[in-house]
Amino acid sequence: ISNNIITTTGNSSWGINVAAVSNIIINNTITTSGNSSYGVFFGSSSTNTSFSGMNINTNGSRAHAFYFGSTNPNFTISDSVLNSSVQEFYVISSATGGMWNFTNVTKPNGASINVNWSMGANGTLNMFWYLSAYTNYTNGSIAANANVSSYDATGLLVAVNLTDSSGNTRQTLLEYKRNSTSGSNLTYYSNYSINVTTPMGT
Repeated sequence: ISNNIITTTGNSSWGINVAAVSNIIINNTITTSGNSSYGVFFGSSSTNTSFSGMNINTNGSRAHAFYFGSTNPNFTISDSVLNSSVQEFYVISSATGGMWNFTNVTKPNGASINVNWSMGANGTLNMFWYLSAYTNYTNGSIAANANVSSYDATGLLVAVNLTDSSGNTRQTLLEYKRNSTSGSNLTYYSNYSINVTTPMGT
């Protein structure tokens, strides 16, 4: 499902109802108005759904951008903007499992989205962000093929990349993981320590 502009009006309307097992949903703009009018509603326990380039705006007292029915979906979403009059992501209490990976997903002003994790709900939420690095020497010249290594808050090496010919590279780093009943386990992996070594060993 790609490159659509979806607008709904009235209560209990959904921009997209995810009811198939495997889905690729990219570059869609969804606007809903009315109570219980969700941007994306999971009507089945899809096992492999990926979203990217989404722009979702929902208005209403229960109008979440992402909402589960009585399901346990697994999905990934990246490079998207979610904006709701309530929480952008709502984990319903009947959820008993699932994994949800968010990468570079923000509100329109760049702030983090709001997540509501209901009492008794279960599953795993992973929140990722990009690290964009540019490397140069003290004389200002580009440092191509520099090794950029990222260590999480525990000191574990989690990403290693070489910069391109323009001195740039990008890594995807995990900010936090939230899981267990009611999302009671919250583990932060930031702040990260970054080490850069040039081909000259400096």
